[in-house]
Amino acid sequence: MGAQGAMVNSQYAIEIHTMIAGQNYGANQSTGYFEARLVKTTGTNYTGYYSGTGGASWEAWAGGGYWAGTTRYDFRGQGAGFYVVLGSDYFVMNHDANGNLNYSYSARASMPNPPGGSATTPTGTDAVARIPKAPDAPTMVALDQITATSMRARFAGNGDGGGGISGWQLQYSSHPAFADGGVVIGSSGTSILNALTPATDYFVRARGLNAYGAGPWSAPISARTLSGARLGRGGSFPGVEVYVGKGGSFVLAEVLVGKSGSFVHAE
Repeated sequence: MGAQGAMVNSQYAIEIHTMIAGQNYGANQSTGYFEARLVKTTGTNYTGYYSGTGGASWEAWAGGGYWAGTTRYDFRGQGAGFYVVLGSDYFVMNHDANGNLNYSYSARASMPNPPGGSATTPTGTDAVARIPKAPDAPTMVALDQITATSMRARFAGNGDGGGGISGWQLQYSSHPAFADGGVVIGSSGTSILNALTPATDYFVRARGLNAYGAGPWSAPISARTLSGARLGRGGSFPGVEVYVGKGGSFVLAEVLVGKSGSFVHAE
């Protein structure tokens, strides 16, 4: 709840009070309420305590809206702190795409003579509770530990949308646009993708989940599995990985085979 005030004269002040009355998550909106008050600030020297047939003219600004009017008042028999509501209303405000919202408010009042005077409050600015959203898209970190039939995928979250995280998903496919739907698995941020096809490019992306839905997929990254080679052993041909000497160590190699006058990846 916000409030601002200013002295109209030595005995009366204009105040504006605001509050958030409700939020509509589906519409991404909040409903605010304002009240402009003329307040008696002292209990002595009751000058101009009755407006008669006239009244105090006032204006109010809140959440992008504007109101104005003239309101009669009667402070007879009232002590310091008593106030008259000059005007009040509800107003609807739109949050941004991330669910955030700040709004401003102020008010002005003029009193007839006696005692006369006018004043405008300072402008107040308040932040509204964020409307929670689905998680932000994470960032893919790397595809590594690549073999002929597996690779490790890692990603990092970028925000929970204000609604927490209930889980993460990884999607991988040999289609750049994931036209085949790919394979979707749960993940904690690091997952091993198994049963992949040798010598194949795989595209991988991630997204977060919470009570407000599934967030957008991250931008995908890609890597190619190594070519497979098989070795006869005990009447079967299990898959093996081929290493070659390089720089004093052994590294995984891709295996190419001759086919129709050219060399292609072995599968």
